[in-house]
Amino acid sequence: MFCTCEASYYNQQALKNKIFLFERLMLPHLKSITDPLLNPLQFAYRANKSVDHAINMALHFILQHLDSPGTYAGILFVEFSSAFNTIIPALLPDKLSQCA
Repeated sequence: MFCTCEASYYNQQALKNKIFLFERLMLPHLKSITDPLLNPLQFAYRANKSVDHAINMALHFILQHLDSPGTYAGILFVEFSSAFNTIIPALLPDKLSQCA
């Protein structure tokens, strides 16, 4: 009789297949719960949304505002792609505990 509690039963490929199946089964259910809770203006980590969508949406709002007479817009674009590259992971827990 083969015991499923043996470590060899849980080989890497078998676990990958089970995790993939679990993801395929659970993802639609989780998305149906979480999608209504997400802000419609959140473009990161969303399917079929990108930085281009965010820029187009911002440009649309700005141009719509500027259609009114006597209005102006100030725009600041900040690029954060490498903002967190200077963090030292080993020091992060100590720094966060000091803030609490």
